Amino acid sequence: MKKTNFMSGAIIATLGIIACKVLGLVYVIPFYAIIGTMGRSLYSYAYSIYSMFVNVSTSGVPLAISKSVSEYDTLGNYEAKERIYKLGKRIMTIFGFICFLLMFIFAEGLARYIMGNATGGNSIKDIAYVIRVVSTALLFVPLLSVARGYVQGSKYIQISSIANIIEQLVRVLVVVLGSYLAIKVFDLGVTNGVAISVFGATVGAIAASIYILLKINKNKSKFKVKNDNSVKISDKELIKKIVVYAVPFIIIAVMKSAYGLVDTFTVVKGLTSVGFDTITAETASSVIVTWGNKFNTIIASICLGVAVSLIPSISSSLVVNDMKSVNDKVNQAFQMIIYLTLPMAIGISFLSRPIWTVFYGIDSLELGSAMLMFTIFTSVSYSMYSILVDANQAMNNTKLTFIILGSCVLLKIVLNTPMIHLFNAIGIKGYYAPAFTDIFIQLLIFLVVLIYFRKKYHFAYKKTFMNSLKTIVCSLVMLICLIGLKLIINQYLVGGRMISMVSLAVYSIVGMIIYFVLSYKIGLVDSIFGKDRIDRYLKKFHLKKS
Repeated sequence: MKKTNFMSGAIIATLGIIACKVLGLVYVIPFYAIIGTMGRSLYSYAYSIYSMFVNVSTSGVPLAISKSVSEYDTLGNYEAKERIYKLGKRIMTIFGFICFLLMFIFAEGLARYIMGNATGGNSIKDIAYVIRVVSTALLFVPLLSVARGYVQGSKYIQISSIANIIEQLVRVLVVVLGSYLAIKVFDLGVTNGVAISVFGATVGAIAASIYILLKINKNKSKFKVKNDNSVKISDKELIKKIVVYAVPFIIIAVMKSAYGLVDTFTVVKGLTSVGFDTITAETASSVIVTWGNKFNTIIASICLGVAVSLIPSISSSLVVNDMKSVNDKVNQAFQMIIYLTLPMAIGISFLSRPIWTVFYGIDSLELGSAMLMFTIFTSVSYSMYSILVDANQAMNNTKLTFIILGSCVLLKIVLNTPMIHLFNAIGIKGYYAPAFTDIFIQLLIFLVVLIYFRKKYHFAYKKTFMNSLKTIVCSLVMLICLIGLKLIINQYLVGGRMISMVSLAVYSIVGMIIYFVLSYKIGLVDSIFGKDRIDRYLKKFHLKKS
């Protein structure tokens, strides 16, 4: 076990995130088939509510712990480092218990708010039941997050990444095996099957907590600082530091969770109000909130990986007031995001039908694939807007970050339901409206922040604009080639899940080759990532002569 530098830590963290996202996607193939349409909606309701509570309960304090531990580790103040970790555990144990109680007690009220007056789908009682079951995870996840903050602050990133993978792997096993045994073997019904599935969050958190706490205790000597310059700091000062660091992150987490919950609380009611039956409305809601969104999170994880790597670098440039360097890094981050996310979104949109067939079967195929074809582009707009928000936060513009996120939440609340009615009135299916609203809001905020950066910091975007145009052209050429390929081989690639898998493999490989070769030939790859770095990788894989 050894400490990691920033770049190594960023790579490990990014790979860990991607591994967890992939695990979170693969399990849906059997799980989706086991629980059925009603079960999917039920699962989506419970997890959307849980995600809000877990984001709020684990966002601020663990990050504050990580930052404080890193500071004291650097200063050689081992005593303060250990005490702030212990204080963090106490605070988060209490906070987690409070969040558990709130979620458990108000489960029925939340269920009623989700469903409104809709009938014929999942009952209020069933929704409340699964919400209460998943709430038990809040007794363990906050404590786990503090331990993660401690090891991350001590620069043992690999421990945190492995803990994340263990948590996700155990959760997936419980989800799939538990639901299968409950529904298919013991005939306990869909509701109990979903309840056991969501309990996987609790079991996963316990397993990850055991691993990370054992690692900390076993390697206690390695967490000690090399040159112990411990200075006594009062609990009052340490708690104050935690609060000062944590509060902005908590507020940001609340806003982000609130934004995500708007769909949970408005889509079913909005769709039923314009004439959709409850089952269709629930299915559409679950696609937006959970099942279709899983592909969005895969693409968004790339944005997170870029942010993890580049945002601290922006902070370093700010220390010496090198705004040109900040400008260059923000532009590079944006170019990388566009280059990586746009072709992926176009590819997933083009392949939405075989993708849905592979992961979810033919159940809800028409609705699910049609929605995925459009909603996947929210991942691009989100990534564009998110990278600039992250850059803004790295530049210590916390007030502006609050304004941006608050505006997003307000616009989402104001526009979501009216857009459903508008879409229905002009002859477009209302379930497309939430995704359109997301894209509109995120691009609007993106443009506002771009203008703000240009005016305040004199940022220039000429290179970014030109490379973005080249990315769009390359992506469209890739799409045209895939359409042409479809006309040739589609007659051989039509059918069920296995055929769809082959179809995905063929189109994905061809698409990636076309996109990369074209973007490399026109100099786009070199311009974004650096010619020396790209040549080094090409030589390594014997794709270019030394």
